[in-house]
Amino acid sequence: MSFRVKSILLLVLVLAADVSANKRYTLPHMVTTYREDKLIVVEMSYAIPRAGIAASGGNRDNVRIEQTISVVDRLGNSYHSSFARPTSLPPAGSTSIRRNYLLAHEQIRLPPNEYDLYVGVRDLKVRSTGSFHSICRAPGEGGRFDISDLQLATQIISPRDEVATRQNLVIHPNPLRLYRKGERVFVFLELYNLHRDEFGQTQFEIAYRMARPVEQELQIELFESLQRNSSYDEEDSGQSYLVPSKHRQGVRIEKTWEGREGQTTIATQYVGDATQDLTYLEFDIAQLADGIHKLTLIATDLATKEMATRSVIFRVIEPLPEKY
Repeated sequence: MSFRVKSILLLVLVLAADVSANKRYTLPHMVTTYREDKLIVVEMSYAIPRAGIAASGGNRDNVRIEQTISVVDRLGNSYHSSFARPTSLPPAGSTSIRRNYLLAHEQIRLPPNEYDLYVGVRDLKVRSTGSFHSICRAPGEGGRFDISDLQLATQIISPRDEVATRQNLVIHPNPLRLYRKGERVFVFLELYNLHRDEFGQTQFEIAYRMARPVEQELQIELFESLQRNSSYDEEDSGQSYLVPSKHRQGVRIEKTWEGREGQTTIATQYVGDATQDLTYLEFDIAQLADGIHKLTLIATDLATKEMATRSVIFRVIEPLPEKY
């Protein structure tokens, strides 16, 4: 067994022991906000460690937990409060570390605003608790060109004979933000307030960059159980990781990042016919170094030259033997 595999297994065991001793755990999570008519949709997925809760009835996926969701605006006014007691949850994945987590996914609709989202989980048997907090902002306010938060997924499946929408796409969210080498990183996003030309068409471009995040960008609740290796001064530029899209055609071009002489990447230009659009990107990370990475997407409305930027952080590890 390699040193790297031993290190990852040791981290999993330490985290499990810590949860058992303190009866409190963090919830790796992902929260994304979209626009839908006159409302915003807040989607949240989070991973509950099996070590932090008791199995019910001898089945590892059966649970006895309470879930609470609370949403308040910046003035402290309550806009949403819900309570649930699910009896079973699916595993966060079928391989590697993901098997040690259960996946919860919720969706709520709210008036456009800026909100504080609070989510809590309590096991009714062992009394362990987990929680997280996230700030949700409405994209595209005031009619400005904008893009949604970036949603990480382990797989996205498009309908065969239909136009892709957020409702008919099959998205497998990845709140653990963890990928093994050999897997693909999928990223879903929506675009808002695109400009139509005289023919009713829109044109936009999406460019990307892989880089190392700075320490201030790393949230402890997302990465506290994951060792950080590799230098944070290096950048992952100069290599194309983007896989050609299977769900819509686009023109691929090389871009040079402003202020970074000689640093190039691949951008893709698309044509559409709606002021609100969507797409998803697929990245091959087989050649990406181990460790934590920041993916930045820059979208440009080619008619108005307006730009919008979003970033998301994920981690790459060597594959573990399947018995783990």
